[in-house]
Amino acid sequence: MKSLTGYISAGWDTSSSCWYISGGGSVLAFSFVADVVDTMLKGTLYLHHFGWEYPARNIAHVVLCLMAIRISNQTFHGALVMIFLLYEMSYILRLYLSAG
Repeated sequence: MKSLTGYISAGWDTSSSCWYISGGGSVLAFSFVADVVDTMLKGTLYLHHFGWEYPARNIAHVVLCLMAIRISNQTFHGALVMIFLLYEMSYILRLYLSAG
């Protein structure tokens, strides 16, 4: 358990976990691409239901995930997680509460 002391501290060595960070960013970026493919397979009417924000959201998310793979700044990663969570909650609420 001593090895976990200070795990999230400023001294945490991100170089040893590079595979984890880049793997997570890659999986997340791939999931957004897969979501677009899945949505397109459901038809153009379904795709247009999401409006202009859907493709813009997916492009921005993929670009930010790819940036996160290359950037090892913990502040950037923390801010990105918070932005993703807040935006996704907002997007889901706006999309589905206004739908009906």
